[in-house]
Amino acid sequence: MTTIKTLILIILIKKNELKQISISFLYFYENILAMKNYRELITFEPGKRGGKPTIRGMRISVNDILSWLASGMSIPEILSDFDELTEDDIYAALSYAADRENKNFQVAV
Repeated sequence: MTTIKTLILIILIKKNELKQISISFLYFYENILAMKNYRELITFEPGKRGGKPTIRGMRISVNDILSWLASGMSIPEILSDFDELTEDDIYAALSYAADRENKNFQVAV
């Protein structure tokens, strides 16, 4: 979780949104806590994106979302560029990445 918090703070600072850091960070943190169960949104299909984790069976991978955030895109920018994504999808990708970093996985059985 610490890695994700740091990533979001870096993104916000890079985007010159210093005034909104505390508000945005609290909103992000609340959403991450609410998104503990992301397995309905993160899917694995062997024939799609090489079996990498994707969002709701689409061809958008968790890595795509993380890369966009790391490159400086804001969540609203991602959502406007990709109409099929929702804010919950973005937070699910972040939750999945945080759990993967901590070696905690939720897999649908």
